[in-house]
Amino acid sequence: MQWMEIKIVFEAAEPELAQEMVSYLVMEHGAEGLEMTTPGETGMVQDGSGSSIPDSKEHSVTAFLPLDDLFEGRKADLTGALEDLKGSVLTDFSVSFSEQDDQPWETAWKAHFHPIEIGKSLVIKPSWEDYENPEKRMLIELDPGMAFGTGTHPTTAVCLEMIETECLKKAPERFLDVGTGSGILMIGAYKLGARKVYGCDNDMDALEAAAKNLTCNRVPDSDFGLWLGDLLAGIVEGAFDMVAANITAEANVMLIPGLPQIMAPGSIFIASGIMAEKKDLVLEALDACRFSVERVQETGGWVGIAARMP
Repeated sequence: MQWMEIKIVFEAAEPELAQEMVSYLVMEHGAEGLEMTTPGETGMVQDGSGSSIPDSKEHSVTAFLPLDDLFEGRKADLTGALEDLKGSVLTDFSVSFSEQDDQPWETAWKAHFHPIEIGKSLVIKPSWEDYENPEKRMLIELDPGMAFGTGTHPTTAVCLEMIETECLKKAPERFLDVGTGSGILMIGAYKLGARKVYGCDNDMDALEAAAKNLTCNRVPDSDFGLWLGDLLAGIVEGAFDMVAANITAEANVMLIPGLPQIMAPGSIFIASGIMAEKKDLVLEALDACRFSVERVQETGGWVGIAARMP
């Protein structure tokens, strides 16, 4: 497969936060093989290859987009998302592109994916690693494929922690994950007591990865469902009593007006993937649809929101 290397060089008042947010954006737009550099440090490729790069004089994020039919759209969307950060998170940035052949990082990324404990009772474990589990945590065993992430980003952790909190109060009969990716939120909800779990995504490869992960985590076929669609498009089931969406702030704003049609009265909505400076956009959208905000949690510049349907 052919790839386009995309390198984003940026300036920022808070470079660590900016690097985290730029990295999240490129991965959200389908990029792979992430590499980051910081001035004065010898960069380490963040893909498991263990190779070093020369001392850097700039803050940068480099990743790779597959050169397929979706490339031009992803490129335009990513550039627009970076422009949205300019003036707030980023002082300035530049983007360069370079065509590449297949890279060894396509599987080497696994070396950086290790078990991570989430909340009080969960642990995300790569399928190829052992975990002693002295605290008897519930295991989420993941083999996500590089395109759909390892589930260890702060936004996923925040979302899982909020799901855990709500499930400890009352586990849902029917749980929906909008933009399911690897299926990690569905698996977490099921482990925490949800009776049936459902997910939707606009990428068929993501749905195939999610189905594989659900099966590997012993979720019976009869207890989960997956749909291909953008946001709520294609969903044929309704009356969910918990819905989670680990997507961008803008996507959450688009999603929220349609939630009353598929959520049960008094049910809970958990929104994540929200940059801190954009949380008011989501809060305003929730207020406009008469949701009652019960919890706002911020971690490393990212926000999760739990809100209840009237």
